Amino acid sequence: MSKVHELEHLIAQGDWQAVDLTAHLGEAAWPAIEQGARMENFQSRQISMVCAGRLGGETAGTLLLAGLADNHINVSLAAAGQLSRNPPPSALHGILGELAQCQEENICALLALGVGHLPGEASMNALLELTGRDDDVAKNARLALAKLGHDEYLEALLAELASDDPHARYEALAQLVYIDDAKLGEHAKKLLYDKEVAVTIGKQYAPRYRRVCDQAVDTLAALLKLKLPFAASAESIYSDSQLAQVREMVK
Repeated sequence: MSKVHELEHLIAQGDWQAVDLTAHLGEAAWPAIEQGARMENFQSRQISMVCAGRLGGETAGTLLLAGLADNHINVSLAAAGQLSRNPPPSALHGILGELAQCQEENICALLALGVGHLPGEASMNALLELTGRDDDVAKNARLALAKLGHDEYLEALLAELASDDPHARYEALAQLVYIDDAKLGEHAKKLLYDKEVAVTIGKQYAPRYRRVCDQAVDTLAALLKLKLPFAASAESIYSDSQLAQVREMVK
């Protein structure tokens, strides 16, 4: 079986291995993805959205915008999730149109993040209209405006790094990864010393506690493109020696 036929089979079976195979195949994967986006099985359509997002570009933008109108929430959420990460410029008009009529809060919130990747006056204006809400859509709109360089919202985010609440500091560090500006690494460095517990991770009966400094490592690694000398993940709790290594790398 050729790799393309294997991809067709994986998508038809609703097998998530299709995403990795798509990355391997590159542009040759498009016919299988487009076919999968029309399949009756919602899981096939859902996986096709993620495969499209993995490839990116103009073709992906068209397919993902169409996916927002899918009658199964898992598919439309998958499409919105991919558009939140790396939407092509040509998708802006479609995303803004969806935002203007969006009813599902989770989808609207994801699309707001997508707009943050597409600078311009239209993006700014659309996001500003969302900031008065009291939900995740407004929260993400403010974050997207910070990414676009809106001083008020960027300063508000940076102020959270000095919050009395360790969870707020932790969340602000995580949001800096979305902003993706290496200059902001300076604001995260001092939190490498912050060992306040911020979030609980792990299983219900075997909880583990992640600290602000753990997210500081992840944020600095992302912003500064650090090659860490140890394994890192969103659930890692770093040792004192690992924290010291990162402090040395960024001083």
